[in-house]
Amino acid sequence: MNKLLILGLILSFNLLPAQMQNEQSNDKKNNLNQISTYQKTITLLNDAVRSAPNNADLYCLLAHYYEMDNQVIKAVSAWESCKNYSVDDKIIKEANHHIKRLKEIDR
Repeated sequence: MNKLLILGLILSFNLLPAQMQNEQSNDKKNNLNQISTYQKTITLLNDAVRSAPNNADLYCLLAHYYEMDNQVIKAVSAWESCKNYSVDDKIIKEANHHIKRLKEIDR
């Protein structure tokens, strides 16, 4: 669990500069920087998933970042994995909610 907490902190700090830039200016360059930051974070999370393929929390985080990066199909897949590996009813309910919403968007 400590590794997951550390990963969450790293990801939070990874996004902080881009979030601050977007608050200051909403130009195309900052939007591209934000997308790049999401893609870097997605890469880190995919690496973490390969190290712990049964960790529902990692899939949940990955799904959120896929959503923020507008990768709907990958987000649905990550939510499905999150749901399949989770034993927490709240997480399963959240995953089902996201899956339903994303499938409606993808129509």
